[in-house]
Amino acid sequence: MHSIAAAGFVQYHEIAEDIDKMIASADISGPTILSDSSVFFMVHILNARITEVPAASLTASHHVIRWFFARWNPGAYQLVD
Repeated sequence: MHSIAAAGFVQYHEIAEDIDKMIASADISGPTILSDSSVFFMVHILNARITEVPAASLTASHHVIRWFFARWNPGAYQLVD
């Protein structure tokens, strides 16, 4: 999804409603795992949302940060020697 959006194959206005829903309920409908690709995707759609609807930037940022911290659990990882 990130590659399609980043390459510009779809315009923001075509997927705006889906992006709004995904960001508003990122903890439920966002990517389920925390990986490089999921973080890049969330940052991309957050930037698109902020660019298109600047007044919603604070709320959108809060949702994405909440998604990130819901997925990130540093105590769950083990260091490998």
